[in-house]
Amino acid sequence: MILALNTAQREHEMALLNGDAILAEEKWVSSRDDVETLVPRLEAMLEGLGLDKSEIHDIVVVNGPGPYTAVRMGVSFANALSEGLQAQLHSISTFDLMVKKLATTDKVLALLFAGGLDAAVYHEGDVQLGSLSTILAKHSHGDTKVVAELNEAQSIELKGICLEKGWQEVEGHERSSMAEVILTFGLKAAQAVDLADAQYLRSPKITQSANPWKKP
Repeated sequence: MILALNTAQREHEMALLNGDAILAEEKWVSSRDDVETLVPRLEAMLEGLGLDKSEIHDIVVVNGPGPYTAVRMGVSFANALSEGLQAQLHSISTFDLMVKKLATTDKVLALLFAGGLDAAVYHEGDVQLGSLSTILAKHSHGDTKVVAELNEAQSIELKGICLEKGWQEVEGHERSSMAEVILTFGLKAAQAVDLADAQYLRSPKITQSANPWKKP
C-alpha cells in the first residue's frame, strides 16, 4: 500500500493507494493545527478501510518548495513514518507535482508565491524568481498552460498576462489530485530517497531568542 502526502500547497492531501486503486483520499485547506492532525487523519483513514499502517510499503511526500512550517511538517512526518515502518520513501517537488497534475504534453508554467512582490516561475526544471511581468515576458505567446498559487494581487496580474499572451490558466478543479498523479505515472513520478529534504525558495528566517540560556 502507498501513502501519499502533500502539505506543501494550500490544499493539503493525504491518500492511500493499492495497485491501480485509490483506497481513500482526503483534501483539506491548510491551517495552524495541521501538525496535530496528520496522525489522527491517517489513523482514521486506515481504520475506515480496516487496514493497519504496517501495510504501508511506500510513502510519497511533496518536499517543497512551499510555506516553511507546512513543508517541514509533512517532510518530518514522512521521514519518521518511513523509518518506523521500514517503508521506501519517495519525494517529489511541488513544481513537478503541479505540472503532473495537468497531465498534458503542452508547455506548462508553474508559479508559486515567493514572498513580498516576487513569484517563482518553473519551466522544464528551471526556476526563476522575480516579478511576474519581468519573468513571464521571456515566454512566448500561445499554446501554454499555467498553474499557479499566488497572492491575490499576483493572481489578478497573472490573469491579465494570460489574456494578453493567449495562455490558459488551469484552475484547481481542473487539476488531478496527487493520488491520481501516482496512478497515472506510478512511483517513478517521484524520486526514491533514504531521507526527504525540505526545499524552500528562500532560506527560512529563524529569529534568535533574546534569552541567553536558550540554544541558538
